[in-house]
Amino acid sequence: MTQRLRGDSGFTLIELMMVLAILSILATMAMVSHRHVVEKARSVEAEVALAEINRLETLYYANHGTYSSDFTAIGFTLSPMLKRHKVLVRLQDGGTSFQAIAVPFADTLPQQALVLTSLKEGTTLRRIDSVTAVGLGGGSPGSSSTSSFSDQGVGGNPTKPHCKDGGEATVAQDGLLDMNFCLK
Repeated sequence: MTQRLRGDSGFTLIELMMVLAILSILATMAMVSHRHVVEKARSVEAEVALAEINRLETLYYANHGTYSSDFTAIGFTLSPMLKRHKVLVRLQDGGTSFQAIAVPFADTLPQQALVLTSLKEGTTLRRIDSVTAVGLGGGSPGSSSTSSFSDQGVGGNPTKPHCKDGGEATVAQDGLLDMNFCLK
């Protein structure tokens, strides 16, 4: 008893289509998973920078009785090495509390900023929209604010200390976008 093999062995079109469908589903799942891991890895840079600022500010407060918005004074040296975020520090209540903000550059993902707020009651870390974070950093030019603000590590115009190269967009108190540009 011998079996005869047909000469037309191979895959049918339906079998090939099923394999392609399965491969495309697996590739899509891998891409989504990869994107999530990359976004998480990018946000770690901001988390590490804010944790270091919190540590240094706590030490500075223990020695001087107030917080500082000057990165050099507290000993923060990571600012020039940050590749995806700009770090800002804002003092509140006369230096008895502070906010450290890590704003992602416009060309990086995710577009959410991290805000570390240190008050007498404790320290909180939250994610907010980048446009809102820029609005936290500075008010409109005519507004008077009692908080001190520093955004060191960012290129600026040395002749005009409040001007940044390329202009700056902030959200004013009325919720409208406020554009500030400085001429050289």
